[in-house]
Amino acid sequence: SSSSSSSSTQGQQRYDVIVVGCGPAGLTAALFASRMGMSVLVLGSPSAGSLGGTATFDNFPSFFDRRRRHRRDDAGDTSGGIGGGGGGGEGGRGAHGGVLGGQEWIEATMEQASYFGARFAPPTVLATGLARVGAKEHAVFEVRLSTTTGTTSADLTSETKAIGKTVIVASGSSPRKLGLPNRSILWGRSLHNCALCDGDLYAAGSSKKESVVAVIGGGDAAMEAVRILH
Repeated sequence: SSSSSSSSTQGQQRYDVIVVGCGPAGLTAALFASRMGMSVLVLGSPSAGSLGGTATFDNFPSFFDRRRRHRRDDAGDTSGGIGGGGGGGEGGRGAHGGVLGGQEWIEATMEQASYFGARFAPPTVLATGLARVGAKEHAVFEVRLSTTTGTTSADLTSETKAIGKTVIVASGSSPRKLGLPNRSILWGRSLHNCALCDGDLYAAGSSKKESVVAVIGGGDAAMEAVRILH
């Protein structure tokens, strides 16, 4: 059975669960584990993933901004689904009080997990290695730590590692960049990385429905995007 708080072995702090990643998967894992009374440590930067750059969610139940109903066809509309590349625009809460922006969702979920006891390392602390140590029946995972400055964080631990009974790796992914000029301006407006998330901008009823859409790539993901957009 898992203890309700982190224990210490020979001066080394030990957690029931260490979560590597501060995106939707990592934060959800941290929330569920902490609610079940497990000691949880989360490693990762909440601003590192693509979700933080998504201004609004349109494909997630209850995350609809009613204010956008009459400006759907606005050329500057930066809607996006979870996992999409909607950027810019106004995030924040709508009249119904729901979380609308990606960064706000992350912050709210971090607060929720913290309420149930999850501990968050400073965003500069990185997980740089993983090893299983100890006898088989008592084996634990050792996560090596470092920071962007090359030193460990005194706020986390004086050691260069964290020990956990279980490690959940939810580090996410980042889309390849094409190196186009003005990418930051185009992102979420006419440059996307998720057809399922942002393809509605080019669907029937949208001001962009007559636009010619180019899909860059030749693998399964590209073929699936063509199928969705067709």
